[in-house]
Amino acid sequence: MPIEPFFSLSPNSPRPYTYDPAHPTSPYAYAFLIAYGGVTFEDSTYSLPGQFTNNEILVGPIGVDPADHTIGPSSGLFYNGPVFLVRFAGFNVPSGSQYLLLMQLNGVFPTNAQIFVGTHFIGDYYIDGTEQLAILIDVPVPSDPYYPYLSLIIRAAVGAPIENLAALGFRGLDCYLL
Repeated sequence: MPIEPFFSLSPNSPRPYTYDPAHPTSPYAYAFLIAYGGVTFEDSTYSLPGQFTNNEILVGPIGVDPADHTIGPSSGLFYNGPVFLVRFAGFNVPSGSQYLLLMQLNGVFPTNAQIFVGTHFIGDYYIDGTEQLAILIDVPVPSDPYYPYLSLIIRAAVGAPIENLAALGFRGLDCYLL
């Protein structure tokens, strides 16, 4: 039996809201996508119009040191590198549920993608070309019921010297409620 995404987001649809007024007690989600450190390459499919046409957004060109696995207020949050920030919240979600996140990334130049959930480092993933990553997360109990958002941060990382450029593309994310 196929399952439907709880929500899907992409650069051309960055703010999904899945509330159904006909079923007010059913689970629903609100999510949004923000990119910091955008980059374009003129006269290519990675120009700004090309990114819009291909439903992709790029960040780069200089990534953080791959050994830097810190993120949070003391490290300047995510402003210290090119990132994609996905914030989402599930409402009316049964306790004990999990989110399965399937994201599609594109390493225009071979790039390490550092994945964080909140400030917790999940791992480094080498992205060269189009790759799909899956992450399984237990649904957290929100510490603040008025701001129940979970943050997924995808940060580009490359080593020195400076000519090692990062260009990481985000093509979309599907979240499944399990």
